[in-house]
Amino acid sequence: MILLAFALAFDATTALQKALPNYTAAAQKQVEDSETARQKLSGLYDDSDKDLARCEDGVNELHSCGAAPSRIRGYTGTPELAKDKATGYAFPAAGVPLNQLSLAGTWTAAYEQFTAGPDARLALTYRARNANLVLAGEGTVTVLVDGKQTKTLRIHGAPTLYRLTDDGTARQAELELRLTPGLQAFAFTFG
Repeated sequence: MILLAFALAFDATTALQKALPNYTAAAQKQVEDSETARQKLSGLYDDSDKDLARCEDGVNELHSCGAAPSRIRGYTGTPELAKDKATGYAFPAAGVPLNQLSLAGTWTAAYEQFTAGPDARLALTYRARNANLVLAGEGTVTVLVDGKQTKTLRIHGAPTLYRLTDDGTARQAELELRLTPGLQAFAFTFG
């Protein structure tokens, strides 16, 4: 434990990466060449990934490899994200699928966060023991789990991690957050 604390305090991983820039290459090659790993990963791909085969590793210039697969594009459950412009969104009629996020009401999307506008709501179906969200600004967040209000959080100040749910064991749940206009939502974490 002391060694780990020392390594974190002195940023040993950065020093290791600078001293041995390609130190994970052997492990990565072993995974890439493993039939077992290939079989496990093959379930992650479908026909929506076919354009990605046009991409090459190790190029010096960014190339277009086609549209991202729907499971990547649809992470917000909204058709388009308008960057730096207040835009109205609606939850999908069929509900939010597992491990996907959706917006409703007015939101402004920026590079690192979403800023809540009038009637801003955020929905997420997840499987975990707890869900957390980094929030900033001044206001409140009403937390609903499976349609029932469980708590109201008072948000004050700089980006801070807030615990939204805390169950004894992992479970699947539908989370809905109702945010005061002006609050900023950054990143979810799960435990």
